[in-house]
Amino acid sequence: MHVGAAVPNFLIQEPVDSSLGQGLLETTWQVQKGFIELPAYPGLGIKVDTDNAERNIDNPVEELGGEYYHESDGSVADW
Repeated sequence: MHVGAAVPNFLIQEPVDSSLGQGLLETTWQVQKGFIELPAYPGLGIKVDTDNAERNIDNPVEELGGEYYHESDGSVADW
């Protein structure tokens, strides 16, 4: 989010869904009128909920994408 906000010719950031980071971040992305509010924490703007992350380290949530891993060149593909 911060990179996009800093680049003058940046056009759009397409989120997977508004709950991205839920259970891992202390505060999930805030969507207001179709726009994601720029996180206000220092650095990358996010604060990881380390206690929750440690509790769930053995219970990974399946993510979208990355279904195909190609060992020959190390690439990952979604389609």
